[in-house]
Amino acid sequence: MKNLVLPLLLWFLLSVADAATYYVSTSGNDANAGSSDSPWRTIQKAADTMTAGDTSIVLVGNYNEDVSTAASGTVGNYITFRGSNAFSGAFYLAHAYNRIEGFTLTNFHNVDTPAAAILIGPNGHFSQIVSNTIGPTPTDVRGLNSKY
Repeated sequence: MKNLVLPLLLWFLLSVADAATYYVSTSGNDANAGSSDSPWRTIQKAADTMTAGDTSIVLVGNYNEDVSTAASGTVGNYITFRGSNAFSGAFYLAHAYNRIEGFTLTNFHNVDTPAAAILIGPNGHFSQIVSNTIGPTPTDVRGLNSKY
């Protein structure tokens, strides 16, 4: 048992050390590095780049986009999208161990039919949806008074 502890501890520390934090801003550009000084413009750019353990901080603003995950996190290393007074379209969780936190989702008419603010696909298991505000989309209010 002692022979397993050190390799597992090293693996854990190395996997945590590789985690990156990226930034998204309405004044950014997807050709940027994604740093706090040089943020990306779209949440989808973050989704396309991030791997297990990474976090994107989405700064205040209106991001009129529908975002699809592009990778899975792992048990101890979620891929985290953290909104900071950020408004967005919708999220499609196509992969496991993704975390959506702190967004206001209002314009979710393009993800799928029926419209959904957060749609969890068949491989989106173990994902976390935390402290989001979901409101009716201006163009489609089916979710308010129907089976959807």
